[in-house]
Amino acid sequence: MNAKLIFAGLSLLFAACSNESEQPIVVENPVEDSVTLVPIKVHVNEFKTTMTDFDEARAMTRGAEDPSKYDNLKAITLAFYDEDNKEVYKKTQVKNDGSVISFNDFTADLPIGHYTLLALGYFYSSSDEFVLTSLTEAAFTSDKPRETFALTQDVTVTSGNPLQLELTLKRLTPKLTIRSTDVRSVSVKRMRTTYAKGGKRFNPTTGYALDNNGFTQTQSANTDDANLLKIASYPFLASESDNIDITIEALDANDQVLFIKHIPAVPLKRNAETTISGPIFTTGSSTIGITLDTDWLPGYEVTF
Repeated sequence: MNAKLIFAGLSLLFAACSNESEQPIVVENPVEDSVTLVPIKVHVNEFKTTMTDFDEARAMTRGAEDPSKYDNLKAITLAFYDEDNKEVYKKTQVKNDGSVISFNDFTADLPIGHYTLLALGYFYSSSDEFVLTSLTEAAFTSDKPRETFALTQDVTVTSGNPLQLELTLKRLTPKLTIRSTDVRSVSVKRMRTTYAKGGKRFNPTTGYALDNNGFTQTQSANTDDANLLKIASYPFLASESDNIDITIEALDANDQVLFIKHIPAVPLKRNAETTISGPIFTTGSSTIGITLDTDWLPGYEVTF
């Protein structure tokens, strides 16, 4: 039985936002009456970051960036699903773990047929646990969710010549940055942030959280050169934007609460950075302020 090998190259672009319509991918092969395995080569090339005003009145795109140099992109998972949504291929690459020669390249052999491609790019550390259960379910099952990009794309493998295609991944998550305007107490070792809504489990095809019950994450009390707190988190939202009550707790080495702040109705939006700033380590302070930073979407600012 004769088999003919077809090569198709796909370039993945990481983007904060894109308004372009996604067209089905078709790889053609004139061979008839034969079973053909088609090598599909996926190359993660460059990505673009798009900044959009909160009211979406305009959009700006800055220069393309090499994903291998983007600090918050540490892992890429690529999967193909058949017409019954059964997984037929899945592979994850972790940057600089020594398991791959090129962080940006994938190759899969697929028979002729119709598929859905799913690509996910996300931050990943040795303490993280990320699980892709199906086309419509994924989760960060460890302490905190991470900045995440995704794309789903129809792929029809039928017949044809080698093809070079480009795919653009969209950012799914908002970013919450917490800054203190007072110096961190030496007894504060960790910070605990509790979200009243949102989650860590999400649908990769929509980017929305699969539950809206909230979660708690704990992280090191990182500071800048002036010893002012600066930490970030990336919750998944159940809708494009939401106002969420946030609780911030400063913990000692034994996880005992030293200081606590409640910030109501913090505005969060996918692909937008919200900054909370104010005196966290001062007893009795209560003024609150919020900003939305322009690094992602021009932003909210909450000062407290």
